[in-house]
Amino acid sequence: MTPNLESAVFKFNRALFHLNEINRLLESLANDAAVKQARAEPQFDEKRGCWLFIARNLVRFPAAASPLLGDYFHNLRSALDHLAFQLFLDAGGDPLSKGAKDVQFPIYGLRGDRKGQGDKAGFRGNVRRRLPLPFMSRTVIEGYQPYPRRKGLRPLALLANLSNDDKHRAVTPIQANAVTFTLHSVGAYGGRITRFVPKIRPGQAIEDGAELVRVWLSPAKTKPVMNADLTTVVSLESGDPLGPTLYDMYRLVAEILIAFGADLPPLPP
Repeated sequence: MTPNLESAVFKFNRALFHLNEINRLLESLANDAAVKQARAEPQFDEKRGCWLFIARNLVRFPAAASPLLGDYFHNLRSALDHLAFQLFLDAGGDPLSKGAKDVQFPIYGLRGDRKGQGDKAGFRGNVRRRLPLPFMSRTVIEGYQPYPRRKGLRPLALLANLSNDDKHRAVTPIQANAVTFTLHSVGAYGGRITRFVPKIRPGQAIEDGAELVRVWLSPAKTKPVMNADLTTVVSLESGDPLGPTLYDMYRLVAEILIAFGADLPPLPP
């Protein structure tokens, strides 16, 4: 029997609405970045006797957008929980029982899990006790558990973590001004480089005004020139790129709902 997934699909579609809003915001950020043209600006440090290259014109992800992200995480997670509750009812569960309020879609692979919570034995023992389901339903759900070393399922663990975070604080999983810095060459007009010290790692998240490199020249105040790329990247605190990770969360939740009979439109590319 196919479970009644009307409420799960409603939550899923609401998450899609938020995802479209987030994508429009990311597109706007990309346009702003193109207009502002992030650059490495040289300034002379009299105290050290060297040139500092400073990051300028970086695009900041607006903090006011964090509720939008929180709503997206919440509705995707809720879609899975609504599915789990319907499976619980279809398996004969009592909606008025003490344990009914604890029914949720199990996601094993969360940060801070107690010993045994992230392995197959922990999943099977806890799901049998808290969410008694037919064998085939358990098999489908276990196939999507983000156990360690399982490829492609990390976004589900991130979804569970971020949805939990949103219950307790404003979700700001964005590294503001996350920028990849790629240095191609450094030179000097009418002088030579005597010392060169990078101050950030390749791909490290940086803020506007961050020091990128220090360069000592001879003569000291010779005009330096640097050929480098500053590329704006919006990412989660974990370092996962925001846009692709949000889409992967959406895709995985859609796959799970479809596996239990949900009628969903084709996934966007």
